Amino acid sequence: MNYKAIVPAPISEAIGRFGLNRDLLVRLVTAIHADVPRDYDGSRRFRIRDFDRAYRYRIVLFDEHLRHVFRLAVDDTTAEGQLIVLGIRHETRPHHPPQA
Repeated sequence: MNYKAIVPAPISEAIGRFGLNRDLLVRLVTAIHADVPRDYDGSRRFRIRDFDRAYRYRIVLFDEHLRHVFRLAVDDTTAEGQLIVLGIRHETRPHHPPQA
């Protein structure tokens, strides 16, 4: 089956409030729409405790100085073939790329 990631307006608004630069924002949106469906078969087993309707999915992106971790709650039960992002959290940690 071809799965499709759905990002409702409140989630898009939350992503906008993260204050990401354009490059990181494009990479996040691309990961949501490409990686979430691609990884569904391997990820759906990570159910959210006490909320069987959704599973956990993590996206990690790096920029020059930070590691950005995005934790998503994805509903795979409401509509067949649709992976609806119900929630997203953003955390950062320092990242020091190797020196050349």
